[in-house]
Amino acid sequence: MILGQFMRRPAGVATGEDADTVHWLVEATKQAFKVRNQSVRDPALMAEPTQSLLENSRLDALAEKIDSEHASPWGEATSPADTTWFGAIDAEGRSVSCIQSIYHEFGSGIVLPNTGVCWQNRGASFSLQPGHPLELTPKTLPFHTLCPSMAHFDDGRRMVFGTMGGDGQPQTQAILFTRYADYQQLLQQAVAAPRWVLGRTWGDHSDNL
Repeated sequence: MILGQFMRRPAGVATGEDADTVHWLVEATKQAFKVRNQSVRDPALMAEPTQSLLENSRLDALAEKIDSEHASPWGEATSPADTTWFGAIDAEGRSVSCIQSIYHEFGSGIVLPNTGVCWQNRGASFSLQPGHPLELTPKTLPFHTLCPSMAHFDDGRRMVFGTMGGDGQPQTQAILFTRYADYQQLLQQAVAAPRWVLGRTWGDHSDNL
């Protein structure tokens, strides 16, 4: 949804990595997160298929809400997390983008004695408020921010990419993809360059950019 909105920016805007790029990706993140927070939950309980969130008409409408000259207000509190991403491609081209998370620093704090596996605590994403989009109900999968990604390019290349960071995951992925695919930066350059995040960073529960 973030990249789909970025593709719909006005002609001549953000043709290279500059302040307009940051502005459009951050504002697209705000629009995407609003939809996510209202709509994304256990697929069995969603009012519409997940793929419908990427329909052209939906992305058109979201992009139209972005003001090129002004930042929209934001304030979405988040909580700490603990996640690891890795990617691999073998000599024959088989590729995987994988993410593992126990959520909070020690997950649930419960270790299975026979295996030594620490249980995650993604159930913390549920709400006990009746009628809440993420209301805790029987047999319901919890919401999570995990989004390991893979890009398929028209010339046959594939790029696996991802990151830890809760709400920062799709934001970091969007700028890395944009730098490589849109601005032809080398991958090392794209990864090493400064980034931003809307909301919390590690140890900082901020709603700021």
